[in-house]
Amino acid sequence: MKKLLLTFLLLTLAAPAWAGDDKDKESAFDRVMRTGTIRCGYFVWPPFLAIDPNTKKKSGIFFDIVEEMGKRLELKIEWTQELNFGTYIQDLETHKYDMECTGGWPTATRGKFTSYSNNLFYIPLVPFVKAEDNRFNKKMAINSPEITVVTIDGENSQIIKRQQFPKTKELGLPQNAPPTDMMMAVITGKADVAFTDMVFGQKFMEQNPKKIKPLWKNAPVKIIPQNFTIKPEESRFTGMINVAIEEMLLDGDIDRILNNYEGANRIFMRIPPPAKIE
Repeated sequence: MKKLLLTFLLLTLAAPAWAGDDKDKESAFDRVMRTGTIRCGYFVWPPFLAIDPNTKKKSGIFFDIVEEMGKRLELKIEWTQELNFGTYIQDLETHKYDMECTGGWPTATRGKFTSYSNNLFYIPLVPFVKAEDNRFNKKMAINSPEITVVTIDGENSQIIKRQQFPKTKELGLPQNAPPTDMMMAVITGKADVAFTDMVFGQKFMEQNPKKIKPLWKNAPVKIIPQNFTIKPEESRFTGMINVAIEEMLLDGDIDRILNNYEGANRIFMRIPPPAKIE
């Protein structure tokens, strides 16, 4: 009898640990279906996603897109964790959030460790230099040991510099540096060139007139697809997100949201629908 009671006691004490193990093994899709909530990881990169420093209210292109997606899926969106480029894939793997919700920013290297949803649109990346700098009449003029390129560690600016302009010197910024730091490095003369997206660049120029300018707006050095980062094994979750993306593309919602942020200058590269919607 004592042995039976001891066995029952051990099983009772072990049960919470087993339950915790099962919860850790729960897929993102099953967790989202159970809770009714998608937990978003996000990068702060205006105008894709911005946070008001006083009210902490979020806004931006991907905030609007993901919130609309949540309504269509009848799921709540929880903006759970701000990310940095160095650890966000590891954080996704360890279940700290369900989906990276601010553009994916895919690269071949990242593609070895994670998966991406279907694309929503594309953005061009171009070089930015001081407003009075007229040295660069062609792209390869940048690729010189005399030129310093400012980059953010692990981000596309660093990839562009190392792949396309390997002869240049590199001024590296930490992974959590905001994109404004790259622009300020050029303005203050610490670097000659910064590679960033035309959307952010245009907003920065509006706030800092006559300080900086883009080169070859119509011939970007790189085109980046915008999508969402999802764990590779989450096929059901990815499928759900892709259906919502396609619906929003075909209904014209993605196009309308982009129009709200680019004004008269059509910077974003759209994914054309199979038929025109009047």
